[in-house]
Amino acid sequence: MQQRSLSELQGSPSRWTTPRSTRLRRGSGRRWPCLPSGAPLWAWLLLGTLAVPGAWSFLSEEQEELLVELHNHYRGQVSPSASAMLPLRWDPSLKLIAEGYAAKCIWNHNPELEDTGENLFVGTGSLDLREALEKWFLEHLDYDFQNNSCDEDQMCGHYTQMVWADTHRVGCAFHLCNNMKGLEWERVSFLVCNYYPASVLLLLQLS
Repeated sequence: MQQRSLSELQGSPSRWTTPRSTRLRRGSGRRWPCLPSGAPLWAWLLLGTLAVPGAWSFLSEEQEELLVELHNHYRGQVSPSASAMLPLRWDPSLKLIAEGYAAKCIWNHNPELEDTGENLFVGTGSLDLREALEKWFLEHLDYDFQNNSCDEDQMCGHYTQMVWADTHRVGCAFHLCNNMKGLEWERVSFLVCNYYPASVLLLLQLS
């Protein structure tokens, strides 16, 4: 079973994850049809399906709750602890963005975003949410708190995005990709998590 993060993309194969800070760009050319605010749920679901062909999160409500629980658990493990750590809450809008991008099966960050954080995780085995988040959190071993930076030639952006004190919303999606553009793997489990607001460290790394 293979697993990867984007930080490992430039290195050897394993389970892969990658962070990204992004904000939805204006004028991207996509026009979304409008529905009245009182439209039934099925109409909104149909709109989402039509707007993003093939997009589906494949995350159950229990898995969504687990993702929030795991994120907040790790946020509570930060040392030294943050003085005003905000709890993360699930955001359906961020989930929709993650769904649309996950369905494209591209091993790279969403180019349509700028100020929203993004973590990616892929593997050829079944999706293990606990393993994915633990792998992101373990990057704290390569994070220098005093300088707010990653150790030389190391990645720690997944960790900082997970635990950034001002970040308070998260939305994730999972897609099973038969083929993954950018990877020579088949039947890939692709997890995308979007965060708002992004960690400042990510903004500095990508500026």
